[in-house]
Amino acid sequence: MFRNDFEESKTSRIRVDDMRPNVIEEMLKYMYAGGNIPEKLAPELFAAANKYSLLDLQTLCENILINTMEVATVADILLLADRHTNERLKSTAVQFIVNNIKTVTATPSWKSLRQTDQDLCMDVLEKTMQERL
Repeated sequence: MFRNDFEESKTSRIRVDDMRPNVIEEMLKYMYAGGNIPEKLAPELFAAANKYSLLDLQTLCENILINTMEVATVADILLLADRHTNERLKSTAVQFIVNNIKTVTATPSWKSLRQTDQDLCMDVLEKTMQERL
């Protein structure tokens, strides 16, 4: 951004409007000091890491999301994985949903997913049917 003819090179500032300040702060802390990140910020940090190609941070967030996956949030994680083309996280979320299909489909996050991405829901339901037959 600073090397090309972008606004950032003229002002020496980068404007980030699509992330909360605490997410940016945690991302910068990780970049400069490493270490752990707050679990509750893993989804937002995953998206930020993907956007800025911070592969180590993305992998750390991916592992946290996989290890803390639960019925109430797995549909949100599935959507996040799909939006950022992360096959490992996506396949883990799909399998989690398949294994817990009745309870997951009763959650508000699944109902929201049904409204925003019906194709993704159909992929999950097709996988469920394959495993049940």
